[in-house]
Amino acid sequence: MKIKLDLLKWYSLIRFVVTLLPLIIIFLSAFSEASFLSFPPKGFSLKWFVVALTDKSILRSIQTSLLLAAVASMLSLLIGTLASYALVRYRFPGRNIIDSFITAPLTLPMVGLGLGLLFFFSSFLGGLSFINLVFGHVIITLPYVVRNISISLAAVDKSLEQSAMILGAGPITTFYKVTLPLIKPGLISGTLMAFIASFNNTTISLFVASPENLTFPVKIFYFIEFFPDPRMFAISSFVIIASLAIMLALDRIFGLYKIALR
Repeated sequence: MKIKLDLLKWYSLIRFVVTLLPLIIIFLSAFSEASFLSFPPKGFSLKWFVVALTDKSILRSIQTSLLLAAVASMLSLLIGTLASYALVRYRFPGRNIIDSFITAPLTLPMVGLGLGLLFFFSSFLGGLSFINLVFGHVIITLPYVVRNISISLAAVDKSLEQSAMILGAGPITTFYKVTLPLIKPGLISGTLMAFIASFNNTTISLFVASPENLTFPVKIFYFIEFFPDPRMFAISSFVIIASLAIMLALDRIFGLYKIALR
């Protein structure tokens, strides 16, 4: 038993290092004086942070990604909450098919899904636009919301909702006053996962985004392919720090770590 625990500790440590090491390399390389991607960094300079922060195309792509992730996660939250309630609380013909259809993007190849969306938008919805980009991101973020809310909803005792109705509360009041507070962990974790999945997505955005609506991951992809320099490391460092700050803030405010363990 002790050997198994030791192996588990070493396995967890190795996974932690492998996950964290690329982020450390990116952060340190951002301070390089060289005009090309290199590690270890050549000298120490903040010039690439200045270059990244003054590049309007990069700032515009970050703004697009933030707006896209916010809109997509909010729409996924609205649709996913209603879908989860129907799937968990009711039994109806085709329920399993609908559930499989919602979660299908988690198993489908992203390249195939992106190519299909490209042809669909080009053929039926008048080409590429920000609205179509939001539609594509809702498809890939909805499963995260549905799964998290469904788990929370399944743990809620139906008798609590029934008691509220017996005491005179209508279905909408019961859902708003009783059900929503009880599934708050699923709402928070599902929305957060949807936001992160949307912000970090490259494949769908690469197919669906128009030149006027390039997202930050796609912008990084283009820069690495055509203009490989440490400015991408610099701006990525900001994103890494911001992501960690958001996670710590959410953990501080909502107890996200405890939510994840439930």
